Amino acid sequence: MAIQHNMPVSEIVQIWPETVPVLEERGIPSDVDDPLHKIAYGNALAELVKDLNAAVQSSGKTCPKADEMDPPARRPCKEDKQRKF
Repeated sequence: MAIQHNMPVSEIVQIWPETVPVLEERGIPSDVDDPLHKIAYGNALAELVKDLNAAVQSSGKTCPKADEMDPPARRPCKEDKQRKF
């Protein structure tokens, strides 16, 4: 999975703009700095993470390069063998 429960919403949207419709469906503003696990809980959180990941899978971009992100968003991530960039 590319998107995880501890990622801030605003960073998710910055990296994967295609997630905005998923957030809008649930009434979650895209500029929220809180991580997903502070916005949704239990099954709702699991479903949200699943749907966000489904939205980004079509982009093929699962783990951005560090130089593509703002400094606060830089975090290590697992290398995805299917990365296309």
